[in-house]
Amino acid sequence: MTPLYFHVVNVCLHCAVTCLLMHTCDRCVFDDPRLAFLTALLFAVHPIHTEAVSGIVGRADVLACMLFLLAFLSYIRSVGVCDSADSLPSTVSVWALGASLLLGTCAMLVKETGITVFGVCVLYDALVCSLTFHLSVLLCSRHLSSSKMEDLLRISVPFLKRACAVSLYVAVIMSFRLWLMGGSMPLFSEQDNPASFSPHLLTRFLTYCYLLAFNAWLLLSPAVLCYDWQVGSIPLVESLWDMRNVTVLLLGVVMVALCLHCVMSLQRLGNREVLLGVLFLVFPFIPASNLFFRVGFVVAERVLYMPSMGYCILVAHGLGRLCSVVGRWGTTALTVSTLLLLLLFSWKTVQQNDIWLSREALFRSGIQTLPHNAKVHYNYANFLKDRGRHQEAIHHYKTALRSVIVSIMTELLLFTPLQICSKVNLSVQESKTTGIRGSLSVLS
Repeated sequence: MTPLYFHVVNVCLHCAVTCLLMHTCDRCVFDDPRLAFLTALLFAVHPIHTEAVSGIVGRADVLACMLFLLAFLSYIRSVGVCDSADSLPSTVSVWALGASLLLGTCAMLVKETGITVFGVCVLYDALVCSLTFHLSVLLCSRHLSSSKMEDLLRISVPFLKRACAVSLYVAVIMSFRLWLMGGSMPLFSEQDNPASFSPHLLTRFLTYCYLLAFNAWLLLSPAVLCYDWQVGSIPLVESLWDMRNVTVLLLGVVMVALCLHCVMSLQRLGNREVLLGVLFLVFPFIPASNLFFRVGFVVAERVLYMPSMGYCILVAHGLGRLCSVVGRWGTTALTVSTLLLLLLFSWKTVQQNDIWLSREALFRSGIQTLPHNAKVHYNYANFLKDRGRHQEAIHHYKTALRSVIVSIMTELLLFTPLQICSKVNLSVQESKTTGIRGSLSVLS
């Protein structure tokens, strides 16, 4: 089978997602269609999408994103317009709501992150479609009386019906998904996600927080990209004095500022861009954040495909706000800068696609990008061995082994003597039964 058809389908799906995102932004986010078009342009050329679009494994992320947007649009279509101050919008189309639930289920079955569309829909319903919902809550909190509570419940009935229906449905399909997996979560090794196996709570917490900042930086500046970020690519953050914690603080300040902006702007009808940007950025990334369950990777660029929609919305909104206050010459400068950014992203995307053209180019790029990553050396050594280039293969096998030995010695410093003895005995037994290739199997 030729891989051309797989790539063509992936590119067509990416184009469909881009068009759907532009339609979603034009209908639900921006009043200016030019900003919706700019959002779609940023999304179309962002280099972080290369892995998802170029690789067949990434098709799940692209397809789930398309179903995510279709489910969101169907949910919005099912909600009426809030034309009265004493009621919330009713459900005008049960069929559209059912279609939204079905599309969201398909998105979840394709990729676990697809289930987050239901959280986005309910929050959008509460904070944007139901414009009087938060006002009623504020009114009730200031005047605590039984009559006000009754009024609040009466006003909120349409929204509460939808929210309860969606919540119950999510509980059912999550139970079904867990049943499909045999009633247990997938098991991963320490090489897949070293931070989750650390015996120190502080190390796990600091590393998880840093990985959030690292993923945010990949969206902001996708200059360094790699097909595999495992096996020592990102060292654990083990101390509060690690300078990488500064990036975590910066990310926290930015996210708090965005959330405060959303809270302050709830009463402004035309200010929903930041809210949608934050929802699209944060919710799809929650399953990959290690917050609720262990994931099988350190960093995976393909999982940023869906959150990048929120990033593009926020960037387009920020540029639109700047253009409205900087004047004519400032607008010209911003336009030129935006065009340069789009060209730079396009050039990086083309460059990354060249890397994904062949196994050799892909594995070699991993060594050039992350020379301290043992797994990329191991993968490249396997490729060289298959091509009969044995001397080069031996060199990269040895490099991979040295990296693994250094990682093991560093890990042993964290364990007690009894734990060290048990690990050494286990390694000896494995070496007797599997040999050198078994020792390297943790890298495959």
